[in-house]
Amino acid sequence: MHIVDLRSENESVIRQAAVLLVEGFAANWPGSWPDLESAMEEVRES
Repeated sequence: MHIVDLRSENESVIRQAAVLLVEGFAANWPGSWPDLESAMEEVRES
């Protein structure tokens, strides 16, 4: 396991985390992060 600081300037890592939010919650909670843009915002705020 490798823990990464999501506050970093690494957009690739931030995007990967956002994709996980969108795809991981889509089936049971589709309104949580309905698109990549909202998930990216959430990751940046974390």
